[in-house]
Amino acid sequence: MSNLLDVKDIADSGDQGLMEAYLRLHDTGYDPIKEAKSLTVEELFDVAKLTELIADEIQDNPNLYTDYALGYVSVSGGLREQFDILRFGKGHVTNIELKHTMPNGGLKTVERQLRRHRLYLSVLAGYTVDVCCFVNGQTPAIYCLNADNSIEQTSLQTVLTMLEKTQEGPHQVQPIDLSDMIVSPYVNPEAFAKHKYFLTEEQYHTRDSIVNSDKERIVMTGGAGTGKTLVLMDAARTFINQKKMPKESVLVIFCAPMDNYEMISNDLGINVRPIASLSIDDIRKLKQDVIFVDEAQRIYQEKMDALLSLSGRKEIFSIDKKQTLHKKENDLSFHVDYENAPEFLYLPLTDKIRYDPSLNSFIRRLLENKSSNVHPYYYEKVRLHYTPSREKAKDYIHKKIDEGYTSIEPTQYVTKKTKQTKRKKISLESIDVHQAIGREYDKVLVVIDNYYSHADGGIFGKYNKYYPYIQVAELFEALTRVRKELLIVVVDNPDMYAYVQQILTWKDDKERTMYETTVKSDKSLQALGKALEKNPDLELQLQNMTSQIAELSKKTNSETAIVLRKIKAILKKRGKNGSKQTLQS
Repeated sequence: MSNLLDVKDIADSGDQGLMEAYLRLHDTGYDPIKEAKSLTVEELFDVAKLTELIADEIQDNPNLYTDYALGYVSVSGGLREQFDILRFGKGHVTNIELKHTMPNGGLKTVERQLRRHRLYLSVLAGYTVDVCCFVNGQTPAIYCLNADNSIEQTSLQTVLTMLEKTQEGPHQVQPIDLSDMIVSPYVNPEAFAKHKYFLTEEQYHTRDSIVNSDKERIVMTGGAGTGKTLVLMDAARTFINQKKMPKESVLVIFCAPMDNYEMISNDLGINVRPIASLSIDDIRKLKQDVIFVDEAQRIYQEKMDALLSLSGRKEIFSIDKKQTLHKKENDLSFHVDYENAPEFLYLPLTDKIRYDPSLNSFIRRLLENKSSNVHPYYYEKVRLHYTPSREKAKDYIHKKIDEGYTSIEPTQYVTKKTKQTKRKKISLESIDVHQAIGREYDKVLVVIDNYYSHADGGIFGKYNKYYPYIQVAELFEALTRVRKELLIVVVDNPDMYAYVQQILTWKDDKERTMYETTVKSDKSLQALGKALEKNPDLELQLQNMTSQIAELSKKTNSETAIVLRKIKAILKKRGKNGSKQTLQS
């Protein structure tokens, strides 16, 4: 924790090395692996200036300057947020952001950051929150959010009042879990309607590009977890609230099943229709001025052609080509055909907000096996369960659903002619993969039955009857719906259970192998040391050989390990030739 008076003394010294050393110790968000600073020397001067203003106002309260966290960074999954100054007290937290000059976006940028920080800190149970911003320009100024959540300039006295609330301890920084700020509009429409979510800077600028562009066709691309649906819905809300468009003139078409779309539309305050409820003729007769098409990679070409034939209105498509589930969906190519067309605007989302490194590693290793370029983790958010039969699996799934899990199974398919059901679900309480599209859940149960197998290239489906959906794509879709806990239930497939187990214990096994290698190397070195003690001539020969190898490595500009491998290969080859000569003689 930092003392503001110490910061002022350090900054007033003007000693660059001293300031860097202080930051290395007191910058709580410093990343030692990346050597990335959270707080800069420039911001240290800003803290010093703010301290000077406070000291001019108050001289007899030394405790007011203590117990501050500088540069605190909260990381939850793919979310990362920095807080320049935090001070915790009993039941209250104050956040002061620093700006050396007014940012390019002006007060709007400051307001957006303060709103975001107030929302972030509101997740702390039992704490009230104050946020403000100190702009250290030619004329220092302080800004805060008023009761209406709008920015306004305020006085130093406001900051002092905020800090007085944190005088009583404990002052330890409380962990801030931002995962609850990731809202799935279709699963939590009430949270979306109450604006209990945030947009990252990338998402915010993408939203603004959609709303302010004069293009009639916009394509937003992004992988699982980038928040495409949230951006799309926030853009729809912006058209209605800020652009003052009638609610009836904005439509969201969702390209996946949605039985309760009328209730969801009512909760969201936005008109949502599943694509299945619209025929080609219905699409051609649409009158809305702004039409959003969510999960557009799943729409069939005929309906896409009908949408593109509409004129005089704005259409926004969100697409992730990795999330196609039907072979026919792979035929859709408009997002490629029009990529360079002047009438289209393409907006990529790249930053994942719903991202957990360990879950991502597990999913990629599970699906891609040895072809995946991922590192092992202790997969603490993943559990594995085996059931020998569908009957026992049904009971187990029922129990887990009662515990709050969302069970996802491959989508059932009913043949058109014979009305046969393919890939029957084990539990009717499970949702189909198609019902999980565009949604996220805290606790997810994924079923892997005996129609899956694996090879070096990863998992593959082996259901040998007609089934139009891509089995591995279904599994990927189910796995990527999870936010916090993943439960894999393997049914009547011992080989797949062992395969998943090897992934879950991958890090342990790797560390054990490294340990055994180290022990073996230590024993070999000990044996060599004893041999050298008994034979001084051998030690001298070894020293000469080491020098020659080092010289050879230098001449060939190769690493010593590479040179040793080459020498070993030569000796091995000579050994084989010697054996042949012995046999011939």
